[in-house]
Amino acid sequence: MAARKILVQGLLAAGMFVWTSVALAAEEPSHDHGHGEAGTLQLHDGARWGTDAPLQAGMTAIREDMATALSEIHRNELPGEGYVDLAERIETHLTGIIENCKLTPEADAQFHVLLARLYGGVAAMKQGADDSRAGAVQVVRALEAYPDYFEHPGWQPLAH
Repeated sequence: MAARKILVQGLLAAGMFVWTSVALAAEEPSHDHGHGEAGTLQLHDGARWGTDAPLQAGMTAIREDMATALSEIHRNELPGEGYVDLAERIETHLTGIIENCKLTPEADAQFHVLLARLYGGVAAMKQGADDSRAGAVQVVRALEAYPDYFEHPGWQPLAH
């Protein structure tokens, strides 16, 4: 259990480190079917990657948490501690995904691209001020990209 906690903390630190470059890649997701550069989501021979129940449950929970806060974020009314609380809830869901998800190695590698984007958003949300709102936008963009690259029956996009 301690090793998983260290892994999650390492991913959070790495997410903050790569946040800027990943944020740029997230703005225009690539639908390249070849072996693109690191940080670019790709389809599996033109199809979305398979998922499992833990991944679907975790991503649904993240989507629900973001949907609950989205109105306040849009109106720029979510206080700093609200962003921190939201980031911590998302981090908990990500930990659950990491601990329980059993994807194929190829799908897992693609999910790690999305995971870096999510962790980058979480890290920024914890920074405060303008970074918090930018971090929330990063998480929303990751949630928007998710169904384009991963199978998730019944996925509901965020309404914003």
